[in-house]
Amino acid sequence: MEPNTHQFGLQDGLALATSYLDDPSDVVCPQCGPDKIEVLAYLDSEAFGRKELRPAPPEDRYTVILWCHGCRRMAALDLSRAGAR
Repeated sequence: MEPNTHQFGLQDGLALATSYLDDPSDVVCPQCGPDKIEVLAYLDSEAFGRKELRPAPPEDRYTVILWCHGCRRMAALDLSRAGAR
């Protein structure tokens, strides 16, 4: 399959976020189905907003980077929690 340079649209992004929040170990690609998404990294959300890549644990303020091996698209889901320090 040729690389897809398109981003996930709003509807697909919301589906990814919902799937991740339901079960982070089993994220379903809205286009390709199950068993295609890989979690590549957990990054510090504040640093990522400054275009810095700083690893972070998947708790409190973080961004998760997802890769679909089917459609070859990547998503960054900002899962910051308001008020978390």
